[in-house]
Amino acid sequence: MSDTNPDVVPTESVVDQPSDYEASKAKPVAETPAADLAASDEEVPVSLDAPKEEPEAEPEGEPEGEAEETEEEAKTIEFDFGGNKLAVKASDVAPEVVEKLDKFSKDIWADYTKKSQTNAETAKALKARTEALAKIETLGGETLNAFARGKSIRAEIEQLSAINMQALWKSNPDQARQLTDLKAAKQAELQSIIQTVDQYERSLDQTRQDDLARRSEEGKAKLDRKFKGFSSEIAPKLERYVRDTCGLTAEEAASWALSPDVTEMAYKAMLYDQMRAANKPKATPKDAKPVHSMPNKGGAKGAVNPNDMSFGELGKLLGIQ
Repeated sequence: MSDTNPDVVPTESVVDQPSDYEASKAKPVAETPAADLAASDEEVPVSLDAPKEEPEAEPEGEPEGEAEETEEEAKTIEFDFGGNKLAVKASDVAPEVVEKLDKFSKDIWADYTKKSQTNAETAKALKARTEALAKIETLGGETLNAFARGKSIRAEIEQLSAINMQALWKSNPDQARQLTDLKAAKQAELQSIIQTVDQYERSLDQTRQDDLARRSEEGKAKLDRKFKGFSSEIAPKLERYVRDTCGLTAEEAASWALSPDVTEMAYKAMLYDQMRAANKPKATPKDAKPVHSMPNKGGAKGAVNPNDMSFGELGKLLGIQ
């Protein structure tokens, strides 16, 4: 068995010229250029005991640019739609769109609040009006019932009064006593009914007055909200206007707050008449034509008395047809 291993590459190069061999042999190994070593076909043995180079550890945390982007993306914008809030990412909405949406949501909420207040006031007024009408109806019905009952009792008293009690006392004292007691009881009941009816009437009048006062205050508040200073500044002028133009009495004109819608129309009519009066052109008197003297019958020139002229002559003189 041969000692020669075919896989082992000989360490010495085979050269054709001896001179080249000598020159290469005399050259120190340390001076061999790195290019020649790289170009060499020899394999450099790697030591297993040499420490391996470990990859550099990456710094903890994310890069500064990425952190800023993440923080910016994490920001949210909240829109309030009448109490219903919606949160969206700031990066998903353009700044100009954010301003428009915010203004739009606030305007919607303000309009909703205003209409809600108006509806609440209207509902409150209707409720008060319904309660007042129900009370008036109840009092009116109770008053009528009491009045009808009193009328019936009065008729019974008249029937009892028509009986000759003196003769009845002589003929039948017991019956006379019963009828006398019955008549007294009916009279007492009638007096009580009269007092009850009077109380009902006073309550009914007070309820009506309270209802009118409440409606008047509501009308004033409504017109003051629509026209600044209406009840204090505009109302007195309007009262004079409707008295002079429409022929209303002072009491009727002073009740303008009970019908705010009609009062508003009257106010607009007053403004229209004032505008027409301000834009109406002033009448200018026409230039009077001079009256010339006419010759009299004798042919002499002189002044003519208009009283002696006929209507035709006077019209012709003045240029009037």
